[in-house]
Amino acid sequence: MDISVDGLFLGDELLGSGAMKMRPSAEGVSFQDLDLDLKGIKLTGSGGWDGERTTYKGRLAGGNLADV
Repeated sequence: MDISVDGLFLGDELLGSGAMKMRPSAEGVSFQDLDLDLKGIKLTGSGGWDGERTTYKGRLAGGNLADV
């Protein structure tokens, strides 16, 4: 499943946007081409879930966390 969200809101507040590709795996699900921009924090990479744990490998970048 390919997911793309142009605007994610919490009430009236825009949190950001994002996209990812979710694919079934032998253990659970994998997340590929993860690209999230939430309140100025940019999260890219890949990961997965195997029913017991979640994995993530990628990059987290942003400005001043006090502004988030």
